[in-house]
Amino acid sequence: MPKSPMGEIRCVIDVSAPADVVYRLVVAAENWPNIFPACIHVERAAPGDGADQLRIWSGTDRSVGVSAVRRTLDDTRTRTEFEAETSAMSVSGTLRVEATGVRRCRILLDAAGRAAGRLSAAAADRVLRSGDEACAAALDTLRRHAERDETSGSVRFTLAESIRIGSASASVSAETYAFIRRADTWPRLLRHIVSARLEPTRLDDVETLEVTARMLGGHQLTTKYYRVHPSSAGIFTKDVVLPELMAVHTGSWTFSQEGPELLVTCRHTVELASDRLAAVLGPGASAEDAVQHIRDSLTANDQATLRHVKRLAETG
Repeated sequence: MPKSPMGEIRCVIDVSAPADVVYRLVVAAENWPNIFPACIHVERAAPGDGADQLRIWSGTDRSVGVSAVRRTLDDTRTRTEFEAETSAMSVSGTLRVEATGVRRCRILLDAAGRAAGRLSAAAADRVLRSGDEACAAALDTLRRHAERDETSGSVRFTLAESIRIGSASASVSAETYAFIRRADTWPRLLRHIVSARLEPTRLDDVETLEVTARMLGGHQLTTKYYRVHPSSAGIFTKDVVLPELMAVHTGSWTFSQEGPELLVTCRHTVELASDRLAAVLGPGASAEDAVQHIRDSLTANDQATLRHVKRLAETG
């Protein structure tokens, strides 16, 4: 059977936001997990000459996958040329952001795609239609994100807690990383963790973790999230079952050597679910109240975990 035929993918969408704002969202691939619902984590390497190489981990309720993208950025013309490979198809083309007014622009995607493998014409057509629909949905998500920031704005914030461990030896680093990876052991070792269920996916470097934790005030909260661990330098997370006050929640555990010490950092990026403030915190609750509530809850549990990590590494 010959290779699957090529198909055209063309999407055009108008956006009520400045072209440079939209283009910055396109360029900042590391922030895509906070924009696109299915995007879990992005790693970006820039080999030079305006070229990027991206690895993108994505997940839905049904499956996870990783794709490779090579793109060349043209900041002057606010356009990017790209080649993308997924398990289902390969796509190459151009994405342009063109100003159509002072605070308006148009996103144009012109690409050609081919279904992976040697499929029948009907099966290849289904894959291409799915790719076309996915591209259109991604551009619409980008539009909504840019327009929302341009009008009412979203409340987003980042917080981080760190500890320094006195030794960054190979054994200490490996033991520290292993403790964070083996989250299924946490209920026995961390008082604020009630239960933890760690489940593998079809990818060796992706798993799901469902955790029930005791929060400030004594109530229990259950969340579920993907965890990506491409190397022992970091574990990257994205919630799929969110606390009520959060619209988006991504995070990371990173491990780096600083001189003789090992620096362990837990970081969160949160977008507030502004429409749920009164239901969760009561009438009259403000965004500032919600941010402080989330900060206090996350910080308390992160600090408890990090104290245990330090104690484990330094005293055994």
